[in-house]
Amino acid sequence: MGVMRRTLKTIAICACLATSPAFAQSVQEVTREQIEAQGFEVYNTGRTWLGRLVFHARNADFTREVVVSRGSGEILHDVWTPLSEMKTPTGREGPPEPGAPGKGEHGPGPGPGGPGGGAGGGGE
Repeated sequence: MGVMRRTLKTIAICACLATSPAFAQSVQEVTREQIEAQGFEVYNTGRTWLGRLVFHARNADFTREVVVSRGSGEILHDVWTPLSEMKTPTGREGPPEPGAPGKGEHGPGPGPGGPGGGAGGGGE
């Protein structure tokens, strides 16, 4: 009877440890692995204003944006765009290279020093 009780106790402890956060993969890790298993290279990850995870990925034919709820892991948004339909700031086809100027980064356009900007602009 002592051996049986010890075995059950060991199984219960192992079950508790296996479900602890130290052993569980995060939603971000699991989602990234799933996207990569589908043949995509994840080139950017981040968060939205609402705290959702956003992944940007590409393969030879498509670029993809996936938005996932951090709490539940539910996919809220998954858009595939053919590379042939994309134009980058440099005029070439395909998604921008990681680190290239683009949305949300400094580049040509309105702002300080640009058309209507404050640095050296008229009317101030």
